[in-house]
Amino acid sequence: LIWQSFVGWRIKTKAAHFDASTCRMMDFNVSQNGSTQFMYVLPSSPNEALIEHTRFGEHLLAPAYSESEIEKYLAQMGISDFEILEKEESRIPMTNSLNPKRKFEQTNTVKLGIKAGAVKASTGFAFKNMAMHAGRIARALAQNKPLPTAYHPVQFRVYDALLLNVLKKDAHYGKPIFEAMFEKLPLNRVFRFLDEQSHFGEDLSIMWNVPW
Repeated sequence: LIWQSFVGWRIKTKAAHFDASTCRMMDFNVSQNGSTQFMYVLPSSPNEALIEHTRFGEHLLAPAYSESEIEKYLAQMGISDFEILEKEESRIPMTNSLNPKRKFEQTNTVKLGIKAGAVKASTGFAFKNMAMHAGRIARALAQNKPLPTAYHPVQFRVYDALLLNVLKKDAHYGKPIFEAMFEKLPLNRVFRFLDEQSHFGEDLSIMWNVPW
């Protein structure tokens, strides 16, 4: 078990600083501080965006530290005059243990999200998996079938276990691994891999291109 912890500001600027059609998903050009750390920039308009400081690691981000990193990052973007509209702080478990294989019988309670195993263990990403799992649940209910889990295939559990082991024992390797993946490989192949929709040949090409 490690954590994806994050601290974010939704800000509003006086000048137009953002392209609302473009986001930065994992910008590793920030201090790593003995972990794997990156920034998100998710604009909603030319003047508003969510700036998110994120860490993969055993130790959770401290809000004061993250807010200092966000201020530095905004300064590098040339943004100094802004209003903080909202703040957020939370964490997501990154572990293979939340991965139920058996199908749930119909009851009055349906597990979703983390408890259903929808989190991708090696990235902490869950939203897309949750949406897809919810669709499968709805179809199963409509057809009066057993409710499906968000089960992860065995090969992806092995890949996740390998990366979690690296992120736990040698967290400084996280940045070069992810950077190599995005720099050396076609983006659609990386996304298929992270979505657990790639085939074994694609998986081998990804593993070949990241630091051994």
